[in-house]
Amino acid sequence: MKNGDNKGIIILMGVIIIILVVLCVLFATNTITFNNSSIKNNTNNRLSNDNKSEDDEKNDLYVIKYEEETYATKNKDNIENTKSKRNIVTIESNNNPNAASLMENKLNDISNSQWEDIRKNADESYENPSTGLGVNYLIKTGVVTNNRLTFLISTEGSFGGVSWDSNEGYNFDATTGNLLKLDDIGDGVLDYIYNQSISQIEKDNNDSSCLEIDWKDKVKVELNKNGIWYFTTDGIKVIFPKYSIACGAGGSKIIDFNKSDINFYLDDKYKIK
Repeated sequence: MKNGDNKGIIILMGVIIIILVVLCVLFATNTITFNNSSIKNNTNNRLSNDNKSEDDEKNDLYVIKYEEETYATKNKDNIENTKSKRNIVTIESNNNPNAASLMENKLNDISNSQWEDIRKNADESYENPSTGLGVNYLIKTGVVTNNRLTFLISTEGSFGGVSWDSNEGYNFDATTGNLLKLDDIGDGVLDYIYNQSISQIEKDNNDSSCLEIDWKDKVKVELNKNGIWYFTTDGIKVIFPKYSIACGAGGSKIIDFNKSDINFYLDDKYKIK
């Protein structure tokens, strides 16, 4: 073989090697993709979007996360006697960050206030020789729709005396982030729930000696407070806390309002489907 031919082959091989190296770099950086892979990915994305339920779309509006915090104390014998727990909520939204921030701040303000009281009682248990004491104050996500978000808060435990057990509910407008009261969600809602509550409490309490003398006035006061009602999948639940309208022996009063009854009074955006 002639030297000229050898040089030609060497040059050709060099060009081929360079081309192969360039192609490898392009594939490694995803600059080049196979057409059939791109089509498959686009199809999968389209099918995924088509199969998304209405609830999936609703839940995509906000990302809600919880971070746990604990507080433990020891008694005078240097033995851990209380351990309490709460969670701190983080709410994020790319579409509505202001509303997310309002809801997050409100919930954590409520939690901070209660947590301060819990820690104070834990510190005051220094002289208590008992162990296994403490109170948990935990927030969890309730019903979430395009127009509203509900959060439930449970309190459980004690420091050796009266039980702290209770439940609360907080409802927010998904657009504004504002905390909702009963008279915010429809004309006549507050009056309807008040009248039905009076009727139900009277029906359930044959012996009214446990009820406060002015319990009907206190029902109205309670219904204007935050935390005593919340949306459920089937309607609205109202909780009158222990001692709020009756003696402690009467416990909490819980009244459920079915969506078939309450929807008549609710604004369209808050109706329960």
